[in-house]
Amino acid sequence: MDQDELEDQMLLTLLREHLMSVKESLGDLAQALNIPLDLLDGKSEAIVVFSILICVLCWLVKSQSFSKIHKYLLLNADGSLLMDSTVWEHQERNVVVCSVQGRRPTMEDRFILCSIPVVDGKSVKIASVLDGHGGQFAVDYVKKHFLANLTQKIKLLKALASQSLSNKEKLACLEKSRGDKIVTKPLLKFLKLSEADFKELCPKGKVQLEEMAKPKLSASAKKEPASNVSSGPIMSSRVKALEEVPTLKNHPIESVLTLNTSSPGLSKKKTSSSSACNSNAIIPKPKSNSKSNSRKPPMRRDLSELLLPEGQIAYDLLLKEEIAHVDIQLMQEGRKRFQIGGKRTYHWMPKSTLSSELMCVIPGTTLLFSIMDQDQLWVANVGDSRGILVNTKGEVTPLSYDHKPCQEKEKKRIEENGGYVEMNGVWRVQGILATSRALGDFPLKDKNLITCEPDVMKFKLRGSNPSFAVLASDGLWDTHTNEGVAHYVRKRLKKGRSPKDVARSLVEDAMDKDSLDNITVLLMDLKKYV
Repeated sequence: MDQDELEDQMLLTLLREHLMSVKESLGDLAQALNIPLDLLDGKSEAIVVFSILICVLCWLVKSQSFSKIHKYLLLNADGSLLMDSTVWEHQERNVVVCSVQGRRPTMEDRFILCSIPVVDGKSVKIASVLDGHGGQFAVDYVKKHFLANLTQKIKLLKALASQSLSNKEKLACLEKSRGDKIVTKPLLKFLKLSEADFKELCPKGKVQLEEMAKPKLSASAKKEPASNVSSGPIMSSRVKALEEVPTLKNHPIESVLTLNTSSPGLSKKKTSSSSACNSNAIIPKPKSNSKSNSRKPPMRRDLSELLLPEGQIAYDLLLKEEIAHVDIQLMQEGRKRFQIGGKRTYHWMPKSTLSSELMCVIPGTTLLFSIMDQDQLWVANVGDSRGILVNTKGEVTPLSYDHKPCQEKEKKRIEENGGYVEMNGVWRVQGILATSRALGDFPLKDKNLITCEPDVMKFKLRGSNPSFAVLASDGLWDTHTNEGVAHYVRKRLKKGRSPKDVARSLVEDAMDKDSLDNITVLLMDLKKYV
């Protein structure tokens, strides 16, 4: 063997060794590109060609062009998104939604589009975006049970407020919905019925002074009107925050529910904010007089309190009540599902064991929920999904405000309850959760470090010249500003593209701009209110 042949052989051997070392990591890509890796063995030309391919891919990643390749791997030949298990699309009259799993290993975004038929042949339209974290349990539970509870309550309230139904028919609707014949004096007063009239219409019925006490409001809720908005700033652009905490593998739940006092450097309390990550920081240990409690569902309001004098539903009160109740139900069901004992339990683990100092036993979810009743739009928000309203002039009105731990109001509430806000990539509650409000998330919720209390906003559409509204998970807002989304959608609708195409295009654009999260975009055409 001459010198040239020996050098060629050494080069091929070196290339083969490098290729074999990355063969596993490139297995999925090679399969997607239909590259048979077995053909590389013993074939020098194939090894050289494949080496060149690796160099090209490395250059693409370095030049931030790989997102475009990833994007086109999700597209058909005509440029439309592949409609497989990674993408969901749905349309309900003037509302369309496109949801894509994107670069996440699992899909934790959910959406709701439905129309609730009520009396007099009318309907109440529901549109919602939910963004789960830590697993799919919480987001699926909230989607199912919150919608069911709210639908039943809206139908009943609409029947009670109807001018076309008799009092006998209203009482029949009440009995069917609740399963009993009990009414309260405030409700009889709203129906303009005396107790004698009620006994005549319902001989077996019972009247009680107060059906249920008012739910207890938090200190912040007592200071503000029910429909007040969070004082936090408009979060028009953000750096992505990974809400979920990595799952601890191969460790039963029982093994991480006790304080590890043998771990060096464990601090039992930390209340101040820090811009650096504390590798040994943990959640403060609960004391006997702690605000932590096994939360019970707040007493429901009397139905008459949810009805306004003009017959409209007080959706701000209704949404806050139903969100609080489904959150309690979620926590109770989560304790059963994840086998958490009756007493308060916490994870006390050093960062050397977990990549984050605390793992939420029960997953959580954000909730952006809209109700359209005639020309009124109500929007409730818990978390960091976001909505915008755009009029015919292109002016943008926020439908919600992100709940972030770094906001002064949110940070103050967290610290007053014994928690802290720490920089861990982004500002996080206890260095873990990147949103300061959510449904679920035990034990952070059990310590009152996060809350499910929503901001509820009301918008009158007729007369305000609305053009469209966008509700989306943070997978979109990680890469787009409010104004950027408004301009993007408005420009394409003006060109005559359908709302469905525009929603899909906006999702593609977020992926093209390197969004790393699940992405859900819900687009509502509101031109009929102009």
